[in-house]
Amino acid sequence: MKYFTIIGPHIDCMDEQYLKPIIGQDKRTTCCLCCEKGPVVLRTQLERSAYVCGESIKLRANVDNQGEEEVRLKVKLIQYVEYFIDRGVLGVTKEVQHLVLEYRGDSVKPNTRHKWDSVQSLVVPVMP
Repeated sequence: MKYFTIIGPHIDCMDEQYLKPIIGQDKRTTCCLCCEKGPVVLRTQLERSAYVCGESIKLRANVDNQGEEEVRLKVKLIQYVEYFIDRGVLGVTKEVQHLVLEYRGDSVKPNTRHKWDSVQSLVVPVMP
């Protein structure tokens, strides 16, 4: 049996740097040859950037669908883990990612706007 130690930064999610809101925006258009269709605009705001297991993620999203097809809001929380073994000059690194949480919202009809607030729907599960 081999033992290993987890060495990593201790993160205090109530530290000042993690309490700042994060705002994002993206705009996508679809096109067929030379004609461009109406855009779909997504604006999001995350209350802060660090959460602990069992806590609700406070996310707000505004979807402005000016396209001709229905769209759907999809939120994924992915855990990235990097393992590193120090073996003298060369080390061995392994990166793994796990889907922790996924949310699929209701469809947004063409030429409409939809506001979404996570409220209690996004809770960070207990992770290894």
